[in-house]
Amino acid sequence: MTQRAILSSTNENVDLINEKMIDLFPGETKEFLSYDMAIDDINNYYQLEFLNILLPNGVLPHRLVLKINCPIMLLRNLDPSNGLYNGSRMVCRQFSTHVIHAEITTGQYSGKHVFMQR
Repeated sequence: MTQRAILSSTNENVDLINEKMIDLFPGETKEFLSYDMAIDDINNYYQLEFLNILLPNGVLPHRLVLKINCPIMLLRNLDPSNGLYNGSRMVCRQFSTHVIHAEITTGQYSGKHVFMQR
C-alpha cells in the first residue's frame, strides 16, 4: 500500500474514490471541519455555506473524513525537518477533537509518530 497510488484526471473523481475507500475501512468515521469566516464582511455578503463549497486550487476541502488505520497523505509542508512535508504518506492511528495522531510510513522518517492539528 505504501508503494502504490491511484491517479485520476479530476478532483471530483478523487473525492469519489476517497469516499469509497474510506467506506471500506472498518470502524467509526470522524469528521473534521475547517473553520471559515470572511474577514471584514460586516454586511454578511459571504454565507458560510457558500464559502464551504468553494474548492479553488491550493485550498483544502472544508470536510475531512477519517477512520483509524486509514492511509493519509499530507498536502502541505508543515515541518519538513521532522518528516511532515508535501507528499508524506502516513497511517491514521488515533484522533481526538482537534488532533490527528499518525505514523509516517515512507521515507527516512518511516515509523515516526506525529501529531497534527486540524
